[in-house]
Amino acid sequence: MSQSVEKNGLNCCPAQQVYDQIVSLAWHMSLTQGQGNCCSFSEFCALRVVASYPDCAQQQIVSELALTKSAACRIVRRLEERGLLRISASAQDARVHRLALTSAGQTLLESHHQADCDRLRGFFQSLPDDEIPKFSKKLSQLLACFSPKSSEEEGLPMAKLSEKKQSFSAAPCYTPTKNG
Repeated sequence: MSQSVEKNGLNCCPAQQVYDQIVSLAWHMSLTQGQGNCCSFSEFCALRVVASYPDCAQQQIVSELALTKSAACRIVRRLEERGLLRISASAQDARVHRLALTSAGQTLLESHHQADCDRLRGFFQSLPDDEIPKFSKKLSQLLACFSPKSSEEEGLPMAKLSEKKQSFSAAPCYTPTKNG
């Protein structure tokens, strides 16, 4: 028997509530508050990919974000038009587009990262230190529900970025204390 909760007059299961919360969290984290160069969530993710890979090929955005080539091309073009990204042809193969952040793109990522980390630090400070690894594990399990099942090598879009050293200097969002 599944649990259900009344929401706006509709019968709503806990899975729907969690889904709504995740979508809301993604939306709020995708907003760059106070920035003139605000971008969409997919554009922000593309900027993170470019920041994470030196001499980034446009194909890297396709593979990291699980986008079509045409979708990645539109995102890259919009970011270039806004002055957040620079596109150049590869010296080895003119068909390959190489991407780099502009100083405005770098600044946008840094300020966005700092604002999100400030919010997360506040949340983590409210938890005992021993709860944080549990929370992280549950989040990983939830993300695994959405990962491609065909190949372990494919992994999750954006998952590899957390393992890479990003090219912008960013303070960690949380550092555990000794006393909790």
